[in-house]
Amino acid sequence: MNEQDDTTFNTFDAEFFSEPANVLWDPQLTRQLRVLLHADRLLSLQSRDEHRPPEFQHYASLSLALKLFDLIITHTGLGQDIEHGQAIEELLPLLEAMDRGAGIEPEKARAVLMAERVLATLYNEEERRGPFKLDYTTFEQGEAVKRTLSVRLLEERHHVDGRIVLRLSNECANLLLNALTVNLEDAQVAAEAIIEWQLKRGRLQEARGSAQWALQHSMRLREHIEHRLLDTRRDLHSVDWREEMRRTLDEALIHVRTRCTVEHSILATAREQREQLEPGSRQAYQLAEIIELIETCRQQHLILERRLMEAPRIFFEEQERQIFTLRPPLLFPHPQTFTICCNLVVRHK
Repeated sequence: MNEQDDTTFNTFDAEFFSEPANVLWDPQLTRQLRVLLHADRLLSLQSRDEHRPPEFQHYASLSLALKLFDLIITHTGLGQDIEHGQAIEELLPLLEAMDRGAGIEPEKARAVLMAERVLATLYNEEERRGPFKLDYTTFEQGEAVKRTLSVRLLEERHHVDGRIVLRLSNECANLLLNALTVNLEDAQVAAEAIIEWQLKRGRLQEARGSAQWALQHSMRLREHIEHRLLDTRRDLHSVDWREEMRRTLDEALIHVRTRCTVEHSILATAREQREQLEPGSRQAYQLAEIIELIETCRQQHLILERRLMEAPRIFFEEQERQIFTLRPPLLFPHPQTFTICCNLVVRHK
């Protein structure tokens, strides 16, 4: 019996490890990994704060860096590009607020020094402003391959008017603009527009990755609405149905119906392209995967549409149930207690 168990286990291992790595590892994962490596350099600012001298440890470098990036993105291309000295001045009010929050008397010289240190870290002054070198592992042709990514966060560049201004690297700007500020609905609209464009250009592998991303946004949007309805069932007053929830439902319903129309168009394009391919070819297989993913997105949206239509009924049902449940019970005295109280009152008189 034990020998049979061992044989089965070994057979399973052999089948598992014989699977080529290029099947187990989607190239889209490599692109996502490279984006995450840019975030790694930013997050490392927090660990640096712990090793600063005591008088600087109350400063939050990551918050200062994000404020700096926001200033650069906001002003770039508008003739108001930020220079190094301006960046320092813009950070001083935040540094002063951090001083006061820590119960420390603000000191401009210390604040300026801290701002300079943050910029120096973003420039990578430790390596003479060269790119950060980050090692990572990817998989190519079934083999694990070690690569090194060169990452730049902040640079000084010559402006057309002769000034030297601050610029974010393209990767850093994309990370901040695309990953940190786009809501679920906008992200899905963008993902599906990208799928349509990639299908027209024949970039099927990338379109498959975008379809997976669109499906994730569909799932997250549905989960968000389901959680709000669950909160309503638990405690009606925890959800703002007067304004927030009503607006959320209206916007989500418009979004879902629009997405269903767009997804129908994507499916039609993908099926038309598949019919022109050799059955069993790699391209036909990739299109079949894209069709399956988009069809799943569409089913998610149809389910969500029904839930959105049911939401007002759920609200009214919970309103009736919870108001009745929470209504304080009417307490009537026991007859015997009532009689005793009346006798006591009479005797007292």
